[in-house]
Amino acid sequence: MPEESSLVVETTAVGETVVGPPGSGLSWLVPAALVLPVITGTVLLFVKDPTLIGYLTYATLGFTALCLALDRWLRPVPNPGSLDKYPVALFLVMVAVWVVAFPAAFFSRQPGRRNPLGWISILVAVFFVACMTVPKLLEEYAGLSCDHPKVQAIVSDLVRQQPFAWGIQQFRSFGEIGHDPSTGSCKGWCEVVTREGTFEVFFTLEADPQSWWAQRVRLLGIGPLPCGNPVVLRAAKQILQQNPQTSGLKSLTEVREISHDPANRVRLGRGIAVTPRGRIPVRIKVAGNEDATLDYLVMAGPEILPHCASQAVRDTVATLLHGMGPAGEPPTIERIEELDGAVPGERRLGECVYRANGEVQQLRFLVEWASPLALEYTVRLVALPD
Repeated sequence: MPEESSLVVETTAVGETVVGPPGSGLSWLVPAALVLPVITGTVLLFVKDPTLIGYLTYATLGFTALCLALDRWLRPVPNPGSLDKYPVALFLVMVAVWVVAFPAAFFSRQPGRRNPLGWISILVAVFFVACMTVPKLLEEYAGLSCDHPKVQAIVSDLVRQQPFAWGIQQFRSFGEIGHDPSTGSCKGWCEVVTREGTFEVFFTLEADPQSWWAQRVRLLGIGPLPCGNPVVLRAAKQILQQNPQTSGLKSLTEVREISHDPANRVRLGRGIAVTPRGRIPVRIKVAGNEDATLDYLVMAGPEILPHCASQAVRDTVATLLHGMGPAGEPPTIERIEELDGAVPGERRLGECVYRANGEVQQLRFLVEWASPLALEYTVRLVALPD
């Protein structure tokens, strides 16, 4: 005896009859499709990651389209339209034009009568789309922060276009260091990591004068570049070529950084200048500039303090003697010689014999670098040993 097929006949409140297979429809499909955009839209208000926003948006569109397509396939409706006859077509249309097809799917579930779910679905669709777009518009209107991903990308592009951008590996530590409420502009900075070391870049985020709502990013300045930066080395070579002690420079090798003063934005490095006269130790000093321009200062010179008997040191000692002596005939230097006890490359110790007011006197002095980060030297008087 053949099995008997059965149908479930449902009579609606207005006399419409819906016929379908037994167990047709899943009760959670329609509520899930209606509630999920509300939940996802609320979450999108607090999400900042563009990748995560994209995943959540596409997942919501696909899931709601799938729920309503399954509901239409499992629960036939009276007087079906073209999309109601083909659930797969309904799914594809919803994915392509979600904001229109989503409410249309709810309205078509109960045609010819009042349908509260249809009107609610319109509100849900508008809410979901608003949660995706309004925060972005408000963010653009209210102003971006110095560490916003969009600002980071613009700063990175601007820095890579500069002549000093060699061997850049990454940008990090974006932050704000100043804000001007009157103009709405802010000043930011970041670290640029290169093969030779790191340096700072300063930029400003300000209103675009050509637009009433847009902003623009402008580079302000840079911290001291690493001493091994090719741009720094090229400038140092040009300076050393002009120095009498290192003229005829063949190459600059073994360059390394020996100190960095972030407060004064200064770096000091050492290297070896290969010249026809031999290998000469040199110092390289790099100074940065935080405001107004992207200029940087490079200084270089032999790391050799002048001999105590040199004319430059003799003139300096004479000036010191004239300043410390009594009024009258200025002191006359009779002899200057260099003593033992000097530290090569750091200081030289000298002794001066001079005549003042008819008496022969002597003093000692040091020739040393003005500071660990200086290329200039000073002459300083010291007390004679007992």
